[in-house]
Amino acid sequence: MKNVSIIIPVFNEEKNIVSVLSGMLGLFPDSELIVVDDGSTDRTPALLSEYSGKVTALRLPSNSGKGCAVRKGLEKVSRRWVAIQDADREYDPEDLKRILVMVEEKEYPAVYGSRFLTKNPVIYPAYYLGNYFISYFISFLYRARITDSYTAYKVVETGILRSLGLQARRFELEAEITCKLLKKGYPIREIPIGYRPRTIGEGKKIKWTDALEGFATAARIYFQ
Repeated sequence: MKNVSIIIPVFNEEKNIVSVLSGMLGLFPDSELIVVDDGSTDRTPALLSEYSGKVTALRLPSNSGKGCAVRKGLEKVSRRWVAIQDADREYDPEDLKRILVMVEEKEYPAVYGSRFLTKNPVIYPAYYLGNYFISYFISFLYRARITDSYTAYKVVETGILRSLGLQARRFELEAEITCKLLKKGYPIREIPIGYRPRTIGEGKKIKWTDALEGFATAARIYFQ
């Protein structure tokens, strides 16, 4: 998949980064992999150094949030489409491959992998409901049908993603991308994907306050 750049934001993922990058390099040998270390304080930077020459590695001086990491990676993208892959192993890269095949064949401007279009485990009902209601809120505002606005698997045409003028710092990035795509009239296709949620003890970083920021971001973009 030579037309695809995959941004991988990373923060303190020493337990997962090796398996994630090894898997990505195996599945996407022709894609551009851009890893953005968001100020990790564990062994992540040292482990990333072992992939010199295989991936493009960037580093933020301090932990600034997923939005900042993705925006930093977007500066280096050189391919036609951009995909985002988290480093927490909650998502299966095989699903991302299915999305990318669909994008390249159909040339859609944006395709999401939705965890709500198939049955997946739920560990924290509050997280599940937060995403559900944000997605419903966005769908209501923009007269669209979006089932999973906070999915990590978003694939967007590079020129379009850059035209959105992204400003988010943390997880409100997910709402910002979705709302700005819809506001500009770009349709979002969704396909079902699997999901293996991890616990807070295992390193899950999103908080309930991020849901509030997501609602605020969606409303702000709508009324701008």
